[in-house]
Amino acid sequence: GGGVRADIAAGDITYEDIINVHPFGNEACLVETSGQAILDALEMGAHLYPEENGGFLQVSGLSYTIDASVPSSVVLSDEGAFVEVAGEYRVKDVTVGGEPLDLEGTYTLASHNYMLKSGGDGFVMFMDDTLLQDSVMIDNQVLINYIVDELGGVVGEEYADPYGQGRITVINDFTTPTQPVEEEPTEEPEAPADWADVDQDAWYAEAVNYVIENPGHCLPDLLQHGGPARRHRGRQLRRRGRHLVRRLRRLGRGRGPHHRRRHRRLCRGPGCHPG
Repeated sequence: GGGVRADIAAGDITYEDIINVHPFGNEACLVETSGQAILDALEMGAHLYPEENGGFLQVSGLSYTIDASVPSSVVLSDEGAFVEVAGEYRVKDVTVGGEPLDLEGTYTLASHNYMLKSGGDGFVMFMDDTLLQDSVMIDNQVLINYIVDELGGVVGEEYADPYGQGRITVINDFTTPTQPVEEEPTEEPEAPADWADVDQDAWYAEAVNYVIENPGHCLPDLLQHGGPARRHRGRQLRRRGRHLVRRLRRLGRGRGPHHRRRHRRLCRGPGCHPG
């Protein structure tokens, strides 16, 4: 429900924890109402299920079932206030103190002034009921008193389940929780050296990368022995190669004996031959 705003973690409970749970300072009230009004209120609270809804009612002293397969037929006014239930109720099997709810019976109902007196969240069915106790204390103090006086200051294991104590049951709920989709890891292509400004989509990229990664081989070798570049592309490769060798030399990588002039300074190292 919208009046419960936070969880309380296991461990010591502080005053701040309680205020975080009930931050609005609503006041506890007690009214005399009918079984029909209680059923209508439960139906109103469940009419948006499974959507999140601040008006969803948490209960104590009674239990009920929501049949999610029944579409809501709650009729609201233009202001969002409850008017009637025009069709089948999706709330069923309501029991109070273990006994079936008597729609003609009279019950005492405790809640806060926002719902009972002000018709908050559209719950207007209690506004004309007899008010037995008015503004007894603020809701967070009610919770404090319950923990201290009723539970002896210890919230036991019976309150550990975040899904409650079975007072609210949902049937025919065909919605499934959304599971995060795990993306399959993709292999990142190995990046070229940061000093190789080679367009990896260019036709000559494989040849240039080969020269970078194999400094002991010469570019004419690559052209003559069926490498990725063909002879008619040799001129462009040589120009690119000259530029590359100059850069390698500036980085201290270009040391080595020069070979025949027609290699145009493109090869170095013992693996180079005229071809």
